[in-house]
Formats: sequence, structure tokens, C-alpha cells
Amino acid sequence: MFVRSIVVVVCALACVAAASAQTSQAAPPYRGALRGAVRDPLGVIPGAEVTLIHESTRAEHSAMTNEAGEYTFKSVLPGTYTVCVSLPGFHTEERKNVRIGAQPSLVLDFTLELGTISQQLTVAGEGPLIELESATQPSSLDHAVDDASVGPGSHVTCSEVP
Repeated sequence: MFVRSIVVVVCALACVAAASAQTSQAAPPYRGALRGAVRDPLGVIPGAEVTLIHESTRAEHSAMTNEAGEYTFKSVLPGTYTVCVSLPGFHTEERKNVRIGAQPSLVLDFTLELGTISQQLTVAGEGPLIELESATQPSSLDHAVDDASVGPGSHVTCSEVP
């Protein structure tokens, strides 16, 4: 019975060791972080969107800058990334080949330049045609005044346009 108990304990320990080995292979044992601030020439920029794109997998993560213009990405898998910062009214800034490893936190600050907000207006339709060859005008008021009521003291003159 004592030998049987030892066999059960050894088997249990082997199962636990195998499970922990699989878990450690599934996820890297370390991760990095990225943080920074977004500014313009006059100060901080709250509400800017910061996008982190893994260059190999194209996986994207986004964060918004807080009221102090700061952003943070915690627990980032090691690799090479592209970081984009955008906000309407500013030029988008992009940095490629940003390497994130096991360092406690990589600091990457951005300074955005003011841009222009562009708007495109497309008008479809046609206006009335105007005859430019002659001075004649089409008559559309043939007898439009016939039904008009004329009150006392009013003077109305009607004439026909040839």
C-alpha cells in the first residue's frame, strides 16, 4: 500500500510538471510596456488616438491620451511595432521599427504639428439654362395676374412681352 501511494504521488507530480511546462510555452515569460506623451508646440494634447501595430502579425491596440496628454500600453508582447498618433486638426505622426522588449517601460513622446481640416463638397445637378445667343426671354407669366385681386386704391399695369 505504501508503494502504491508513492506511485500515485509521483504520477500527480508528473502531471503538474507537464501542465506547467505547457503553460510556460504558450505565453512568453516576460512582457514590455510603452508609454509617453503627445504634445503640440503650445502644450499637451488630450484625446489623441495612439495606435500600436505589431509589424509581423499586424495586430492593433489603441489608446487615447488622458487630460495630461499621456498614454500607456501595458503588458505588450516583445516585438517590432509601428506607433501612429492622430487627432483631427493635426498631422498624423507615425514611427516605425519601435522595438519593445523586456524593459520595464519604453518611453516614446510625440509632438504633433497643426494641420488643416479639409472638406470636400460635391454638387450634382444642373441650373436653368440661359440663352446667351439672343436677348429674347421666354414668357411664363402669360396671364398670371388675371386671378390677382386688386383692392381699392391699387394701380396695376399689365403689358404683354413680345
